[in-house]
Amino acid sequence: MKTCAANNCNNPVYSHLYCRLHKWKRTDDKYKQYKENKKQGKIAKRSPKRAKKEKYYRDEAREFFDESVKNGTNFCFFCGKKVETFQGLHHLNGRDGEKLLDFNLTVIVHNDCHVYKYHQTTYEQRKEQPWWEDFLIRLKSRSEELWRKEMRIKEKVHKLNPTLFDDEED
Repeated sequence: MKTCAANNCNNPVYSHLYCRLHKWKRTDDKYKQYKENKKQGKIAKRSPKRAKKEKYYRDEAREFFDESVKNGTNFCFFCGKKVETFQGLHHLNGRDGEKLLDFNLTVIVHNDCHVYKYHQTTYEQRKEQPWWEDFLIRLKSRSEELWRKEMRIKEKVHKLNPTLFDDEED
């Protein structure tokens, strides 16, 4: 049995005098051609269509905020305090596809409230916050469906973590 041509390698030959580990050392023209054809490009983070939408979205989001400042409705959806500078928006129903440019379920938020107090916390941590009940009231006034979804999460968490005295309540 032939062994690999690479220095100090005793593995069996796989192809053209090299083992599977050292086949990259091949120098023949066919392999070079194969490697050149095999090179793959990077997958884009955004499609050109999505990039165009996001560019348009930036302008529309700024305009949405400026309009709310003029109307006096620039309050954080989470904590209820006034938002003085544009920090971001929260899409209550997500931002995929056509929802990105739909501002009906888009609300103004403080970046701190949005990221650290909402998205990076669990339901159990959120419900202990002083702003949580007011947030649920604001959510229900905007979208009954999304409010119900939030309530289902509450029920699921309760079912996963039942208390010791749940049976006595019935």
